[in-house]
Amino acid sequence: MPGQVIVIVDDDDNFLKQMQGVLGAAGYTVRTFNQPESAYDAVRASLPSAVIIGIQFPNCQPGIDLATALKLRPETRVLPIILTSADTARLGPYTERLNSSAIAALWILPRPIDAAVLLPLLTQAIGRLEREVT
Repeated sequence: MPGQVIVIVDDDDNFLKQMQGVLGAAGYTVRTFNQPESAYDAVRASLPSAVIIGIQFPNCQPGIDLATALKLRPETRVLPIILTSADTARLGPYTERLNSSAIAALWILPRPIDAAVLLPLLTQAIGRLEREVT
């Protein structure tokens, strides 16, 4: 995975460290952000291979708004995005909203995230992105 950068956006420092360890061990370079707003600017400035976004953020825009903003921009539209939350009850409405919007290259995973699910999903999503770009 040399050269493949995964951006993780979440306000939970423990989750960020855990994902950084899992993805770093798999060979990815990981950039982390605690706020959707700062991540949006960074992603637009330097496109990563994929983005993992927490759904809930206290006192700022929800993660789904960041995902939607990225999907609306031509230069970030094809980015694989994984939304995640430990509050599985909230995942249902988000799944419905995303399905009704037909947003491509977007997945939702409950926490704790199982590396056995995440890593193959990233490999598949990034592979698809590379085929679409070339």
